[in-house]
Amino acid sequence: MPPRNRAAHAAAIREQLDSLARSWETTDERLPESRGHLAAAEAAPGAELAVSSLGDKRSEVAVVEATDQTALLHVRNDDLRALRLKVNAYAERDTSKGRPSNEALVAPLQTVRDATYADLVVGEFAAQQIDAAAHYWVELWTDGGRLGSPETQSRIRAVVETLATMSDDNAPEPVTFRGTERDIHLVRLSGAVLLDLPRLAPDVYRVARPADGRADRLARDYVGDLILGHDVVPPGPEAAVVAILDTGVAEEHPLLAPLIAYDGISVVPGELSAIDADGHGSEMAGVAGYRDLADALIASAPIVARAHLENIRCHATGGTPPLWASRTEAAVEAAESLGERRRVFNLALSDPANTTATRTSWSASIDRLAHNDERGRLVCVPMGNANELLNPDDYPVHNMAAFVHDPAHAVNAITVGAVTHRDELSDDPLLGTLRPVARRGQLSPYTSTNPSVGLPIKPDVVMEGGNACPDGAIMNSGEPDLSVLTVDHRHGVGKLLAWTWATSAACAATSGLLAEIWTANLSRSAQTIRALLVNSARWTPEICAQHPERKERLRAVGYGEPQPDVALASTAQCPTLILEQALAPNARVESAARGMHLVQLPLPDEELLALGAHPVRLAVTLSYFGEPNEARRTQYFGASLGWDLQRRGETADEFVRRVNDSWRPPGTPRPEAAAPWDWEIGRDARSRGTVQSDRLVTDAASLAGEKLIAVWPTRGWWSDHPTTRMDAKIGYSLVVTIDAGDAEIDLYALMSIPVDLPGSVDLEVR
Repeated sequence: MPPRNRAAHAAAIREQLDSLARSWETTDERLPESRGHLAAAEAAPGAELAVSSLGDKRSEVAVVEATDQTALLHVRNDDLRALRLKVNAYAERDTSKGRPSNEALVAPLQTVRDATYADLVVGEFAAQQIDAAAHYWVELWTDGGRLGSPETQSRIRAVVETLATMSDDNAPEPVTFRGTERDIHLVRLSGAVLLDLPRLAPDVYRVARPADGRADRLARDYVGDLILGHDVVPPGPEAAVVAILDTGVAEEHPLLAPLIAYDGISVVPGELSAIDADGHGSEMAGVAGYRDLADALIASAPIVARAHLENIRCHATGGTPPLWASRTEAAVEAAESLGERRRVFNLALSDPANTTATRTSWSASIDRLAHNDERGRLVCVPMGNANELLNPDDYPVHNMAAFVHDPAHAVNAITVGAVTHRDELSDDPLLGTLRPVARRGQLSPYTSTNPSVGLPIKPDVVMEGGNACPDGAIMNSGEPDLSVLTVDHRHGVGKLLAWTWATSAACAATSGLLAEIWTANLSRSAQTIRALLVNSARWTPEICAQHPERKERLRAVGYGEPQPDVALASTAQCPTLILEQALAPNARVESAARGMHLVQLPLPDEELLALGAHPVRLAVTLSYFGEPNEARRTQYFGASLGWDLQRRGETADEFVRRVNDSWRPPGTPRPEAAAPWDWEIGRDARSRGTVQSDRLVTDAASLAGEKLIAVWPTRGWWSDHPTTRMDAKIGYSLVVTIDAGDAEIDLYALMSIPVDLPGSVDLEVR
């Protein structure tokens, strides 16, 4: 707390509140449809606001945007009496501990004032950069959303339309994306209207630059003709589909035509054709459908496709910039209009101008699309590419300073970065002394990384993204020996193959692998397929050597590179167990465990003890899709989940009391177990996302005995909506893999025996 003269400080804050009230009474520039006024509260230097205490539901004062230092208040009824009463109590009353009442709220306050344009703007468009006579495409984040009333939605839409008309009589019609508690509008406004937004439209809480959605791609060269005589084996009728949300697809390409069941759909306004004129979408389709074509062509065998494809064109160059939240939603709806399928959405587009990992309309929309009203969707997005690497000596520091692009920080999405296993160049004399910058198994020189270890783990996984051989002047991208072979959209003029690279290629490869996993597990949910992918991920030895610090490794490659053999099927020595369940975080339950699920691993004790010191690898992954609310600074999801494993030497009762506060009597300390597991990721790091994976290597004997996994809910914004979310459930998948390596043991057969534990739920061996 900053030192305060209590009476003087309270008087100063009261005077500021009075000044605000007088200004609102005497000056009213609001549009007729607008409601209330915007105020900004600022903390003293070094202090932190008690943000949640600034609002008041009775008088309808809402905190609509906040950081630790500032808060934006929508005073909907122009009534500041609730805050004044709290200030009065601070000045006049003490708590039972002898401290001023409301001290945590009032003492940090330095200023309460009218909001300005600077309080609304995120990223670019600072006031000093705005030309009052110019026009700008912007996103306006407003009150409303799916939880808002139809009256509020309609009223604020009228506000936005009026703002557009004030800027230009012939202004394009605003485009609106409906979030959970926010409506996000793409609109073209004049600089003068922008700068005056807080006074004109108090229902507008944020101004952001719209993502440009440029496809991550580099120049591509013709690479030669398709080797003739290869037959294409299309996927079976039950195979999953990858929906390519991109620049379109060359549907008549001889390698793509057998994979496409329907004519493409364009959701680009004014563009009826879904045929690819750019090339990026066709390249992604080739990688998703076939992996790297080079291996198949060299083998001189039939080319076996792994997924059906759908062509949904959502990107075009030029014209009005899209509201990518709305455009992506339209693309998903277009794909699903083709019929109910096991579908993976590949969105290999990103915004290189937004690398802050701050929540955006695009990332929030992808989180909501992936949640899909608890049914789940698989949406793959790339991390985004680092700027061109010119000096080989800058690698990999160059990549660690290049941060994730919008919308790759969407928590429910499967975000893909890039590694490379291509580190050999041919003896072509034209290459001279050029050398690949990365060694086999290391970080791809194209990929960006996570800006902070405090964020959810991103990327989730990494896949092949190609290598480069920079010479100090250019990056030398697209060298065939260092890239991924795919299809070319220019097949009509004989250019059938192309080389692709970077995080877009890695994203498409992941989408194809997810389709393979789903085809091999037809009865499983979307969250299970996601869990199987991440659960199989490993760090290469080269990555561990390149990034010896675990935190930096997580920033660079997340959980690591998926292992298809592990993700697709169990073996005798490496079985995978699957649990699909749901928890209701807000439900009133009689159990002392308060809705926590206990899962007992069906481990064969005698056989594990017999193996003794033989190393065994255990991987555990929890996957769910949280319901997002873009209006929330904290508690972004309606509810969250977490998990932990019973430790060695820990009884079941001690385990439950350690992980569940409600199980312990009041005042009882959390019991400490004697032998914690040596997890590779760690509970703190893994628990920030909606896919939480960890793994360890231990001696077989340590896993013998009772081993429980607890899965528990943590309340989020659902708790603030008891009438509509009291019985809401959050579905989850728990996937466990136990790998005994070369041990002579049939774990699969031994672990297929059901385990009976009262109050527990059973895993199913795949």
